[in-house]
Amino acid sequence: MTEERVRIGRIVKDKNDIPCLRKVFTDAAGTRNQLYIPVKDILQEVDNGTNLKQLKKKFNNCKFTRDDIRVCRAFAAVTMPERREYKKNARERRMKILLDENMPYQLITPLLKKFGGLTHIYFEGMEGFADEFIYYRPFYQLKKKTQRERIKDIKTRYVIFTRDRDMVDIARAQWLNRIRCSATPEDIRFAGTNVIIHIQDASFAKAKNSKALTALADQILEMIESKQACAYSVKKDGVAPIGNCRLDEMIKRVAEEDLRRRIAEDDLTDDERIMVQERQKGRKRRRKPEDPAPA
Repeated sequence: MTEERVRIGRIVKDKNDIPCLRKVFTDAAGTRNQLYIPVKDILQEVDNGTNLKQLKKKFNNCKFTRDDIRVCRAFAAVTMPERREYKKNARERRMKILLDENMPYQLITPLLKKFGGLTHIYFEGMEGFADEFIYYRPFYQLKKKTQRERIKDIKTRYVIFTRDRDMVDIARAQWLNRIRCSATPEDIRFAGTNVIIHIQDASFAKAKNSKALTALADQILEMIESKQACAYSVKKDGVAPIGNCRLDEMIKRVAEEDLRRRIAEDDLTDDERIMVQERQKGRKRRRKPEDPAPA
């Protein structure tokens, strides 16, 4: 059977609850066909040196692509402890990286060269969930754990790779709330929060351009460990903190909010009141005179 069109496979479970690669293809006669192939069998054949053409002959003459192999390896890295991909992915315990549903899950395979602790929303069963639930998921998990497990997880960095700008706004709102509740925001521990890696360039979100993203891996890891901000943007020219998401900028904003609140509540000391009055006088002096009205 000769295929005219073939799609990238998707991991599903068959009637016997066995993970399979679901292949949907259309033959030359225009008939739409489906084929369920166990992931374990595909990976075993690939490990034995079977190429794509040989896989086609072995599995009902169904065409395979390199992305299909990446999908199977990505699934193995997250859910199959007996596989070497899983052991390689589990080597990193201080960082857990979640790929959003707008990022292809076959990216996990090439990213394993630089990152660990990788998973995908689809593999976690959260496809279509609200952004708020996805972001606050580590916090919900932390509440269910024992005190000893919580102490270990305080040092864990949770990261989300996404193209969704709304996720950046959610992260910023949570960090601002924690700063408002902290007496020493500079030393605050952001346990159970996520750091957002915002992929602004669409080309980085494609599996075929994975080399461009892995090339920036060292910069991404350095930014995450620096704790400078709650969100970072990834572009072709590099990785940088998003302006209004920097920790020092948010601390400054909370301090200004506190000052405005205290002014409204008339809860200032004499020295602070004099300082505020001098600031207001200085602003009035710097104002430009209004232009005279035309005759």
